[in-house]
Amino acid sequence: MESAGLAWAGSAEALPPGMASAVAPLLDRLASFLPEPAGTGRSCLALFDAGPGQLGSPRIAQLAVLVALARRAAEARRSFAWGILQQPDAPLSSGAWAEDCERLMAARTSREATEDRIAAWRARLEDLAEDRELWIVGPSRLGPPPDLPGAYHLLLRDTLDPIKRSLQLTLWKDGTTAGEALLEPPEDAVSV
Repeated sequence: MESAGLAWAGSAEALPPGMASAVAPLLDRLASFLPEPAGTGRSCLALFDAGPGQLGSPRIAQLAVLVALARRAAEARRSFAWGILQQPDAPLSSGAWAEDCERLMAARTSREATEDRIAAWRARLEDLAEDRELWIVGPSRLGPPPDLPGAYHLLLRDTLDPIKRSLQLTLWKDGTTAGEALLEPPEDAVSV
């Protein structure tokens, strides 16, 4: 799906070469892991935790999730937007182009997604009054995912296995585990 010589925003080709080589190997596995969009006409909003629990391989996985969710929304002919949990007042981004991925990478922070920030997102989402599919993407070690009704929670965790590198993905829906998977992250040289 190309226009005016530009790669579609939901493809790894739309990313800078370094990011594309890290994200592309994860996309097929993620696409098979994510559930089909529910309902009709719903937009998709993803909120990424950019805190300290998402360094290294989980950060690369977040980029892959951004691209996979953008692709999934486009295939379902839905609008897509995303934001950062630590930045509830910032404007939403609407794609997975190179500059969007660079914004996600640059958003890293030492601050956790606190209850007051989550409350600010909850209020913002109520103000938007739009029927949307909501994704929260962040670390598992922070405990239960933020309480936002009807949200999917995609928890990313580096297994820290010294023998076999892997990322644990856990999908929660309505407070229960809806799926789990292991992903093999790109090699360190690619991820850097």
